Amino acid sequence: MSQISERLLKSANHVGELASGSLLIKHNAYYPWFMIVPHGEFKELIDLPRDLQLALLDDMNCLSRFILSQLPEFQKVNFGAIGNVVPQFHLHVVGRHENDPA
Repeated sequence: MSQISERLLKSANHVGELASGSLLIKHNAYYPWFMIVPHGEFKELIDLPRDLQLALLDDMNCLSRFILSQLPEFQKVNFGAIGNVVPQFHLHVVGRHENDPA
């Protein structure tokens, strides 16, 4: 497990480990909002070695299937490497529905 940015941990709880990295869940009551923080020190997706990129894709798919099958009110999953405050690469995986606040 890599060191996770303190800033990320202030807005989320560490849930466990995936093949590609640490799994966090955001403190958010509106959405199932996860973050995957890959193992290693990376700033961008393109910095990850190919095998880690593929593991990340597998974990994204698994998390998406979980959201869509276990939380039927969410019909869509959004992904994003958004943000410019935390330099540590992390990927957001967020369940969405047609009438959500955003």
